[in-house]
Amino acid sequence: MATPFLIFTLLSLPSYVLLKRFFSNAVSLGLVAGVFSALYALVFANTDLLFDLHVLATILSVTILIITIFEALLLERHSINLKKGLSESSLRTPIESQFKFLLKVLGIGLIVLVFALATGFLIYSDPDIESRIKILLSCLALAIYISVYIAMKYSKLSAKYALRFLLITFLLIIITYFLNILIIDRYT
Repeated sequence: MATPFLIFTLLSLPSYVLLKRFFSNAVSLGLVAGVFSALYALVFANTDLLFDLHVLATILSVTILIITIFEALLLERHSINLKKGLSESSLRTPIESQFKFLLKVLGIGLIVLVFALATGFLIYSDPDIESRIKILLSCLALAIYISVYIAMKYSKLSAKYALRFLLITFLLIIITYFLNILIIDRYT
């Protein structure tokens, strides 16, 4: 699991930014997710379908989380520049459209993260203590992600605070991933 996770995680943001130059935000996100899914299925697929779905959902959730953090940074930069009175000629999209796209990406990421957590529960039918720590951190990351989505959707949480919570979520998922690698290395 370590190799595809690292490859796709490291390639997610550069490929999204490159595709964003030629396509819209939604098309770029769909292309990144589709190409990553196809590459994983062709190159790294295993014989265990449930395990493959879990790994692919984990890769896609981290990829979407990275793209969400990037879009939140762009939105915050855009709003700061508008408050300062600076106009950005390179940004053709209004701030409302960026906010709506960020909400859509958050929603997609939430669905994929829930799917990754559900398949993880199915894989670990009898969890040991290390798996329970991984499950706890994943559930905590999911709870923060859900709260950010709800806060942005209904109480208009600013992009600055959403970005901070998304970074915490990303750190929890990365810590969970590295705990998983340490557990696998220790027992194999």
